[in-house]
Amino acid sequence: MECRVISPSGRVIPSHVVNTDRGMKVKYTPEEPGVYYVHTYIGGVEIPGAFLSNAQQQSDLNTSDLIF
Repeated sequence: MECRVISPSGRVIPSHVVNTDRGMKVKYTPEEPGVYYVHTYIGGVEIPGAFLSNAQQQSDLNTSDLIF
């Protein structure tokens, strides 16, 4: 599984996926406040419906983790 994180200004943000005992975790570092969009891919093909958004506030601009 791969993910692509898109910032509020439309830039692709570096991220990586980690397996955990609770599922897959996407780690990324938000660079600006706003809504980040996470697109999920398997074998290079985007998975329909496997789309997340994550709102970041100015005070939350550190590494963010999302668990699938």
